[in-house]
Amino acid sequence: MAKNGIKARDAANILRTTDFGGWSLCIGAGASLPLFPTWQGLVQDLLITGPSPLTANEAKKLRDSFPPEALISATQEMLGLDDAGYRRHLTEKLYKTIQNEAGKLWPIVAKCLMARVPGNALASEWEIFLQFAASANPSSFALADVLLESVEKNKAPNAVLSFNAEPLLFALLNANAVARFRKRRSSPSGEESETGPGVVDRIEGSTSWAKKGRLPYYFCHGFLPLSDSVTRAVSGTPPAALFDSKMVFSEVDYLDLVNTVWSWQSSVFTRAAMSDRIVFIGLSLTDPNMRRWLAWIHSQRLHEIQSRNPTVMQSTQHVWISITSGAKAIDKWTEALVSHLGIRLVWLDDWGEVGSTLRKMLNLATV
Repeated sequence: MAKNGIKARDAANILRTTDFGGWSLCIGAGASLPLFPTWQGLVQDLLITGPSPLTANEAKKLRDSFPPEALISATQEMLGLDDAGYRRHLTEKLYKTIQNEAGKLWPIVAKCLMARVPGNALASEWEIFLQFAASANPSSFALADVLLESVEKNKAPNAVLSFNAEPLLFALLNANAVARFRKRRSSPSGEESETGPGVVDRIEGSTSWAKKGRLPYYFCHGFLPLSDSVTRAVSGTPPAALFDSKMVFSEVDYLDLVNTVWSWQSSVFTRAAMSDRIVFIGLSLTDPNMRRWLAWIHSQRLHEIQSRNPTVMQSTQHVWISITSGAKAIDKWTEALVSHLGIRLVWLDDWGEVGSTLRKMLNLATV
């Protein structure tokens, strides 16, 4: 039997670092709504626009029949674009909503989204970006706040693993770090930057890494940046802030990743799944490759536990923070669907609870 899910109000202190080597955060596109689409939402937009647009119902039928990566490959074929042209097309779709929501603030928002380190934007620009995000996406704003507090309280995750193609939470971590630095040092000395030191490093491939003492933020499916020309036009962001990373969005890219045992994505994820408690937020947990990794690791772990104690029938290592369906039967089935992956549910009644729930799980002071 799968373990019962935990209500958010009962989630206090479940990320005990004494149980494992620490914890890691696995963030999905659902955490960036409504400023950025989920993968399914992006595919829906691609299918209902373009040279041979489908109706919303027709597009849904295709989405119910084929995985997102197959449909993304098909849309590239229908548009007749090469890889570079299609990346530009995807970028326009991906950033469309946040650009519209930002309006006149878009030059500053774009600059902060593309910044690698706090010094790539002014303190005043980070403040504007933080205020915009707090209003437009309060859940990601709250997550960034909790993560920065966990860094300060020596309870930080070992890594953040992102399966998004956009940097909203990463940018919010930079923005929050600047705000905290400015609160402590309202008048930085002449030798200090007005934005303070970096606390998080963006990692998009096997040749990039996190500096000692910084939180590594892995873009496991790649990162779609605004083009250099667009970014320069709106914000003057230096080229060093951009990285043309290898995207994993087409079916060929995805199958290549699946069949490459020693890919850097596989190494990063399996290390976290073996040694850490992973907290999943904003993911559907339907990705077959992720499920394959988790199932294999959990099976090995349970086998080793049972070799020492044959009476143990179940064990969960990881946590999935998700919204309850409101139907007990559906929630029960959902718990069973991830139990053999070593995952237990923490149920929220509302997405606005995600920051306070993670705070409880880390036993941080209530604010």
